[in-house]
Amino acid sequence: MSKFTPKVSIIIPVYNGSNYMRDAIDSALNQSYKNIEVIVVNDGSTDNGATDKIALSYGNKIKYYKKENGGVGTALNLAIEKMTGEYFSWLSHDDLYTRNKVKAQVKVLQKLEDKKTVIVCGYTVVNERKEYIWEINPYENYTEEQLDTPLFGLFKGLANGCCILIHKSHFDRVGTFDVSLKTTNDYDLWFRIMRDAPIKYHKGLYVKSRYHQGQDSKTVTGYTEECNKLWINMMNSLTKEEIENIDHNSYLFYKNTYKFLKNGSNYYRAIIYAYYKMLEQLKIRVKTAKYTGPILKKSDFHKRLTKLILYKPENPDIPVNKNVIDKIRYSLGQRGFIQTIKLVVKRIYEKIRFNHTLYNNSSTENIAFDYTLQPGRNLDESNICTSPIEKADISIITAFYNDYKYIMQTAASVINQTFKHFEWVIIDDGSNDEKSLAKLKEIEKLDSRIRILHKQNEGLAVARDYGVKNSDVNSEYLFILDSDDLIENTYLECAYWTLEANKNAAWAYADLANFGEQKLLWIKPFDLEQEKKNNLLVCTALIRKDDFLSVDGYNLHEKGIYEDWNLWLKLLAKGKYPVRMNFIGFWYRVKEHSQSELYRANSNRKESMKYINKTKKRIKNSITAMQYSNIEHNCTPSYIEQILKGCNKKRNIILIKNIEELDINKLVECNKDTILISLVNINYSLRQQISKRINIIYDLTTFISTEYWLDFVKSIVEGEV
Repeated sequence: MSKFTPKVSIIIPVYNGSNYMRDAIDSALNQSYKNIEVIVVNDGSTDNGATDKIALSYGNKIKYYKKENGGVGTALNLAIEKMTGEYFSWLSHDDLYTRNKVKAQVKVLQKLEDKKTVIVCGYTVVNERKEYIWEINPYENYTEEQLDTPLFGLFKGLANGCCILIHKSHFDRVGTFDVSLKTTNDYDLWFRIMRDAPIKYHKGLYVKSRYHQGQDSKTVTGYTEECNKLWINMMNSLTKEEIENIDHNSYLFYKNTYKFLKNGSNYYRAIIYAYYKMLEQLKIRVKTAKYTGPILKKSDFHKRLTKLILYKPENPDIPVNKNVIDKIRYSLGQRGFIQTIKLVVKRIYEKIRFNHTLYNNSSTENIAFDYTLQPGRNLDESNICTSPIEKADISIITAFYNDYKYIMQTAASVINQTFKHFEWVIIDDGSNDEKSLAKLKEIEKLDSRIRILHKQNEGLAVARDYGVKNSDVNSEYLFILDSDDLIENTYLECAYWTLEANKNAAWAYADLANFGEQKLLWIKPFDLEQEKKNNLLVCTALIRKDDFLSVDGYNLHEKGIYEDWNLWLKLLAKGKYPVRMNFIGFWYRVKEHSQSELYRANSNRKESMKYINKTKKRIKNSITAMQYSNIEHNCTPSYIEQILKGCNKKRNIILIKNIEELDINKLVECNKDTILISLVNINYSLRQQISKRINIIYDLTTFISTEYWLDFVKSIVEGEV
């Protein structure tokens, strides 16, 4: 076997680290493995030059860089950019390597065929004086097979960043440290890397992790909340296959994750979420349980049932285990057991008052949102078009396959649009269900703007491209809409004006509400670096047709691929940018995993990520989106007067200049043709209250700049829609 001696870059980020950094640097320089470089990055220390002085005392033994303070993630990213080694090895300025740390890990790599395998060792925890406190030895509690399973060690707390040796190609594949995360950017990156990389834990404790009062986990504001979001997002991101690889089934995974977090952290929201998901899986499991065994005393059952139901949310320590479940089952018999468990789970849900907005996004935690107010609940027949339109400015493209259950509500939400100049091209992608085919015939007769195209089944991306190819040659915009999703009645009009006002933008999209199997609000500002890591956008947006065609559309022939994500990345790679409208205009229907295109793509993740990784490498420029949530609207009284004078009112219009003048009770008298135009931002809850009384609402602050307000209002009052 030829000698394997790759260069290893030991990276030491430091901020005000004069107390411990010399120990760290010395331990790096004293490695028995000699093909190394030691890179120290001073992240804007403010200790009167103490950190700088120590680093400079090592001369050319280390590579030393100084930068403005930006957090440990920025320091590590700079080091990654500067490193010349083939492998990355992080060493915190307050930790130490044992003499053979790098040598042992390179030796493990030498025996492996795949040299890009991520290598992980155990560690000891020491105090400020380097005295032993405890140790984390992965092999003590887990088998080699378990430890070598991707993500297994991560979810067991066995991924100390200083214990990991990483091939630099992984940074090209998934990106570097997320600088927006102050304290969890390490675990976030390990999660992204370890999902699709081989892992090898090896025996031995080769790192000394120092435990002291100056650590970020004890000093940084918001540490606990950031950890909550990290763990909840990681659990949410996992595919069924990944969960089963970690812990055999979903119930065990959430149960073990709950126990791990409860026993080793104070991440209350993540603990509650893991417990909630465990109960959800328990509910599914008991539906298929088979009853066997003796009947126990009723009093014993009630005692244990009380323990299951009555508890304080602050301490969700409910003894859900096999013995308890067995005794409940034996007490009631199978049928009664299932009915009672349903009641138990329901009461638990009500007791902890858990809902998805708790963990989705901090900006949605206090939003009261009514998920019953879905678009398309009723079809406004006055909107139906029976004659051909002269020109379709927008081509709505919908791929359809055996989805008769929901298409009628989608159709109602489309026909109810305030913007009339559209065509709706529905591509039947080889449906073989009689009910679905019959439903398509029924919909085609509804409106003259609807066309049904039939083709053989080739998958979602191919069907959409086919629809675009056969759309009106004169249409300027495309609107991609799935056959089970919904849009608010002003979506097309707002998006149309947004792009007309922003000629250089390639597409416009709105925030969304998930409904169906999952209820949550998806309100996330556009961020290029985050978009490279995970898709923050959905398929439904208004896109300039020329820009869509300039990147060859979807151009994907495989099924179960991240076609939407890949399209946005292709547009970004070409220097195109979007506009985010600041209102909930899109309703995304969440169905059972087996029926979800996203689930199929997640199940085919490795193949899907090949396209994503290839596309995102082409994105060179730093691209920002126009986001109306971040734009200041300065509207003077004289400007408001100008708008009012320009209104030759032909329609019943209510103009809101400030929220205080809005009286919800008076809106009861309005008819369905009334239009409300607001010059001030209306929050989601208030907007929904208004929508119960007024059908058409335009909040100008959410989708168009003030310079275009007058033109927009004129078009509305004159009926030029």
